[in-house]
Amino acid sequence: GAQVSEHVHEGGSEALVLSGDFSDAKGHYKTGDWIRSPDGSAHAPYTNDGCVMYVKTGHLPRISKA
Repeated sequence: GAQVSEHVHEGGSEALVLSGDFSDAKGHYKTGDWIRSPDGSAHAPYTNDGCVMYVKTGHLPRISKA
């Protein structure tokens, strides 16, 4: 029943679901799924049964807002 408020990933993020599952407005992700989100992407993830993830943030190229 955990939920994270909507947040923005400055510099993007990459995540690997190690166990369990979670969802957001873009889809449902389960053990073994890898998610790559570009700079400035936002989401509000939630899980009903729990999830363990490896997440790396801030390392993807910035999108110019010129």
